[in-house]
Amino acid sequence: MRNEKGVTLVEMLAALSILTIIGLVTWNVFFQGLFYSKKAESDISLQQEANIIAMKMTRIHQTSETYKVVSDRCEVKVTHTPITGDKTPQNTLFSNGNLCISSNERNKVTPATEEFDLNLSVYDSRKPDNKFELHTTLYRLRERD
Repeated sequence: MRNEKGVTLVEMLAALSILTIIGLVTWNVFFQGLFYSKKAESDISLQQEANIIAMKMTRIHQTSETYKVVSDRCEVKVTHTPITGDKTPQNTLFSNGNLCISSNERNKVTPATEEFDLNLSVYDSRKPDNKFELHTTLYRLRERD
């Protein structure tokens, strides 16, 4: 009768290979989750920036007689004339160092009494394939007759 208390080389290699496979799968799932988390964070950041610009453009549309939108070099510049008070044209610049912002409108003077179709594109200047597009219509509230 033999007393065998040790582990054979084959058993040790089998256990090591099973642990390696489990470790690799766990490692892959962890880093894949980290990648998708960063991508989702970037997408949300682009969407928030587009929503902020649309909100400010709505305010300009509702409080100006006319305005002109110029999209150039990852910036959008709006020159607008207020309805009340000082009639001096004012400039509003939408830009962000890490993002590229562009609009569909170029050098068109728009009376603020009309509705305005706004198309914004916001993308990461380091990763141009990470892009968010916003399509909306700006309205001005009309007075009742």
